[in-house]
Parts: sequence; structure tokens; C-alpha cells
Amino acid sequence: MVSVSAVTYTETSKDIPSVLKNSTSEINPSKLAPNEILIKALGTPINPSDWKLFEGSYKAPIAFKQIGQDPDAPKVAVGGNEGVFSIVAKGDDVSTYNIGDWVILKLTGFGTWRTYAIVAVTEDNKDPLIVVLKKESPLLTLDEASTISTNPSTAYQLFTYYIKDWNNKGNDWIVTNAGNSFVNKYLFQIARHFNVKTLATVRDKPNWNDIEKELTDLGATVVVKEEDFVKETFITEELPKIIGDGKVRLALDSLGGPTTLNLTNALSQEGTFVNYGALAGGLVLFSPGAQLHKNFELKSYWLTRNTRANPQSKVDTVHEVLDLFRQKVFKPVKFTHYDYKEGDNLRDIFVRGIENSKNGKIVVVYK
Repeated sequence: MVSVSAVTYTETSKDIPSVLKNSTSEINPSKLAPNEILIKALGTPINPSDWKLFEGSYKAPIAFKQIGQDPDAPKVAVGGNEGVFSIVAKGDDVSTYNIGDWVILKLTGFGTWRTYAIVAVTEDNKDPLIVVLKKESPLLTLDEASTISTNPSTAYQLFTYYIKDWNNKGNDWIVTNAGNSFVNKYLFQIARHFNVKTLATVRDKPNWNDIEKELTDLGATVVVKEEDFVKETFITEELPKIIGDGKVRLALDSLGGPTTLNLTNALSQEGTFVNYGALAGGLVLFSPGAQLHKNFELKSYWLTRNTRANPQSKVDTVHEVLDLFRQKVFKPVKFTHYDYKEGDNLRDIFVRGIENSKNGKIVVVYK
């Protein structure tokens, strides 16, 4: 018998501590159905999209489910959309997975903030898990495995979905805001690998020099302060000095707000602007005249939407990202660990993590 702790909710509210609960249950591995798999959490990160879901920002229906084996227990929604698990038991009919494999969920909405979970192999979902690490092949760290399906996968799709013919001679550029986000930390490394240059904007902070060094070490070509980037003269005077005869083919926005105007203004002829978030809460701004003259495209991107529309796209992307890890394209990025051990209040750990999430990427590690 294993004890299950889960961070759950039954309603949405901006007051996050008031809606998150610590729910418990039990799972008896000997009572698994022939098509069921028991997985144990190893590491589950905290992403902004997680708390926006139970804040109600996405207006999505709450996905209620049971967290143990008691069919009469009240159903709840489980927080979290990402994490790596280890297979600890499986039913007799499960042949495609092995005990000890490190796995992530293929489909979204499962709810990963829990210590144990049961996954079923069904006709509709014959491969519900993606193996990211074999026990005998230690390719990834725990941090990398637990976060592979969101940040590096988003970076890879942003890089490959919109521009199909990158110039590998170093003349193509990407301009992005939120330069010190984890998506961008992976994007810079992917772009450098394919000889595409990147210009990143970052808000000025007391440790600016440290931020600039970290991002350039990871592959960013140029890092500029957001306060300088939003100036009208940046496009007319500074940008030409930076890119020379290069082309800005892709502009990436995860914030909304003031930087978006110059993100679009920075685009070269036939460029593409992609919004994939609105963390700053502002509008996306662009000049109709600039769009008319340059004929740039405005696109939106959401990893979850892509996965729901085509689950195989997640599988393919994770495999491509794993291949980049094998090629040692990625340098280690910094994570903060919050440790959980049996008997701790899992909900309290996640609430504390959410409150401190602006200080860096947090991964809850299960001891």
C-alpha cells in the first residue's frame, strides 16, 4: 500500500492559498487492473500556466478525477501539468513500459502535483506515457527530465514551426522579450546550435551584469535592457548597428505590453511575430503602417493547444529535444529545489513555491 498526497482544488480563485487543498488517499499496487500502471513522482515543476489555471484565468472547465482506488471518494482536480515519474508497478497486460523507466504524461490535464498516480493504457490512449530516461541510460538530470515537456519543448516548437528555412550562415535573427525566462534560455541554445542569432530584452535589475553574462553564456547574441529597447530610436539607430545586413525573421512575445511595438517594428520584410503568453497583462501593439509595408504575420502559439490537437506532436518534439540533449547542445540551467518527504504537507510546499516563483524555476523533488 502506498500513500498518496495531492495538491487539489474544486473551484478557481485569485486567492490561490484559499483554493488549494492537500488531499490524501491510498493505492494498493496488488489491486492494479491488468492495463494500469502505477507511477511515483520524482520531480514536478511550478509553471505560470499552472497557477493561472486554478486562478481561473484560462476559463477552462475543472477536470475532476479520483486520486486513489476508491470509486466512492469525492473527485477533485489536481494541480500541475508537468513532471517526471518513475514506473513502480504495472498490470499484467502492460508490455510497452518497464519498471524503473522515467516517464512523462503524453496528454495534458492529468494533474502532476501528487506523489503517486495510476495511468491506464486504453484503446483511445495506447501509449499514455513518454519514456524520457531508461534506468540503464542516464541521459538527463532530474531537473531536465521534469521540465522537458514545457520549456525546452516550447522553445523547440517556436524555433521550428514558423520559420522553415533558417539561414545557417548567421544572417538570421530572432528578437524576444522576457529574455531571462526559461523558454528563452533553451531557445538561445537551440538558435546558437543552428547558427541563428538572438537579441533578448530584459528588464533592468540590480544584478543586470550577472543576467547578461548568464544569457550570453547560454547563447544569446545580444542582451539589451527593456528600457532601452522600447525607445523609438532603438529601431532607427541601435538595431541597424546590431544586425548589420542580417534579417529579423522572428519576434517572440510572452508578455504583451510596451515591448511588443518595437518587437514588431524590428521585423524585417515578411517576418513573423508570435505571441505565446501575456504575463505582463498588456495589449499586443503594432503599427498598421509597418505591417502594410513589411507584410509581417501575427501568430499565436500555445503548447497545450498543439498537444490537444495533435498528441503525436508532443511525442515527436520530446524526442527531438532528447536528441539535442544527446548532442550536448544544452548547458545546465539553474533550478531551485523544494524537497518533499512522506508526511509533509504537499500543498504547503507548492503554495510556498508559487509565492517565490519569480525568483527562478522551482522543481518540487520527492524524496
